[in-house]
Amino acid sequence: MSSSLDGHQDLPPSTSRVYRLLGLVFSDTIDAGLTAAVCGLPAGQAAQVLQQLSSLRLLGNLGHQRGRDMVYRFHHRARQHARSLASVDEPSGTEAEVTRRSLDWYLLTATACERLVTPAHQVLDRDTSAPDIVAAPLLDETTALAWLQAQHANLMEAVRVAHRKGLYATTWQLVHAMWPWFHRVHDYNAWFEAHELGFDAAQRCGHRLAQRILLNTWGVGLRSDRQLDRALEVFEQVHHLAVADDDQRTASQALHEIGNVHLDSGRLAEAERFLQQARAIRAALGYERGVALTDICRGRVAFDSQDYARATDIFRAAFRALVAEHWFNAARALAWLGASRAQSGDFAEAERCLRHASKEFADHGSDRWTARSTEMLGDALTLQGRTGPARDHYLRALALYEPISPRDAARVRACLDAGSSG
Repeated sequence: MSSSLDGHQDLPPSTSRVYRLLGLVFSDTIDAGLTAAVCGLPAGQAAQVLQQLSSLRLLGNLGHQRGRDMVYRFHHRARQHARSLASVDEPSGTEAEVTRRSLDWYLLTATACERLVTPAHQVLDRDTSAPDIVAAPLLDETTALAWLQAQHANLMEAVRVAHRKGLYATTWQLVHAMWPWFHRVHDYNAWFEAHELGFDAAQRCGHRLAQRILLNTWGVGLRSDRQLDRALEVFEQVHHLAVADDDQRTASQALHEIGNVHLDSGRLAEAERFLQQARAIRAALGYERGVALTDICRGRVAFDSQDYARATDIFRAAFRALVAEHWFNAARALAWLGASRAQSGDFAEAERCLRHASKEFADHGSDRWTARSTEMLGDALTLQGRTGPARDHYLRALALYEPISPRDAARVRACLDAGSSG
């Protein structure tokens, strides 16, 4: 490796500077977008410099990653070598500037992803210090999700670095911008760590709205992880803060989530009571999308109460309200509509709904909901006595669940075992 490091001596001064500055970057992996932001270069020139450093074996080429193009990593010892050169050849304060520009680039690109993937997510401040930094180019929702997945480890490190450096506005803004990744992937360790740091940062900034929103999305993670008692405490805290600040929209969201916790706990009457309160506030605000989302939960209350006719009516209305808004929530309503029609004996409509919903989820890369809708289709086939096709669907759902949700995988295994014993 020493010969590789010696190759640095033959670099043009501009390339040598890039090498030194990249040694100060906190990210584990590097690409042209980050390099351009850190070094103030056009993206094309940054890509050429990275190729040159790779050809000299100062950087390792990890290949093309979806959403990122070519990705590189420092070879063993090369990062320390680059840092040591920077400490001698770069002016005081360079590392702080590199960190600031790196954080700005991650924040701007994560925010662009957030706006593409979850356009209804409430828009909050974005504070950046370098107006010349350009976010990575993102063509569509699929590209944005791929970028978030490829960069999630670097984004988490960005959150930690920003908090450690006392850059609290950047900390909570990064966590807020990462919402589509948390919501889609359900990496609870990352979800909870990021929200603990983000909420603390929002408190330090005195940003009340950010506190409420981050506390709410923290609670969503706790509820999804079946930490229901803790989730209930968090949503009650969100409701208290929202009422104190006369924030009716967030208050309705907290009531909606409290209803969901009761639903997940099997307390159906309590769930309906809180969901109705949330719905009434949302209707008064003219928040039609929110009304439809709450209605999906009310439909689940009717479904769990075995009132399948009422569940069908609620899910159908929710689907119609959401179909023009965003594919994800409309597909959720459609999947539940299919499950309700199966329980009512209308298997033809049930299969149409569930197959359409499953295709939507699969086409958009939502493994969790592809698995859920495929499992629901297995349930519908089981009700018809079609055990062979049902088993095929349970196996497909299981394969999707196993890497992401042991709890859901266990439930599907139980369905498979029941079919085998039957």
